[in-house]
Amino acid sequence: TDALDREVTVFALPFMLPYEVIPNQLVVIGAIPYLSKEMKLTKDGNRQSRGDSGMGDLKLLGKYQLLQKDMKRSSFRMTFLGGVKLPTGNDDARDATGLLPPPLQLGSGSVDFFGGPIATYVRDGFGFNAEVLFKKNTQANEYQFGDTLSVNVALGYRFLPWVYETYPSPYSTAYLELLSEFSGKDRK
Repeated sequence: TDALDREVTVFALPFMLPYEVIPNQLVVIGAIPYLSKEMKLTKDGNRQSRGDSGMGDLKLLGKYQLLQKDMKRSSFRMTFLGGVKLPTGNDDARDATGLLPPPLQLGSGSVDFFGGPIATYVRDGFGFNAEVLFKKNTQANEYQFGDTLSVNVALGYRFLPWVYETYPSPYSTAYLELLSEFSGKDRK
């Protein structure tokens, strides 16, 4: 149990701008989130709230298609996603209590690196997607978030179009995803 009865809420709205450098092979992406982070806690019998909101750290990503195998009624793709996170979000926000703890800051202050493979298989409108991403976090402000390994598995179904008349074309797909994240210990 938590003696301070802490409750943390994070809202993230990502803004992404992709650009296809090499058609069907290389896409570069800029991504920056709008974040709202709040922690409620009870201290000396009083319920307090701490947090901040605004733009977070900028991510620059590259997605390179390593393999594409199109067959009748199905397709398999293997890609690599990699990138860097740059310290553009505020990492020294304060409130009446003082400096916000690192997990409540909008930015980390560090330059971090990530990458990993993504595999996708689609047949007759049903799709399976799996990705494994490793993120190496570096130190900033005498604090280092633990490195992370995330594993994402998704099952999807394309509702429209039933049959592609031309490819690529607009489509509607529903996904069910399972995301697991394993994090190392943060270090001060």
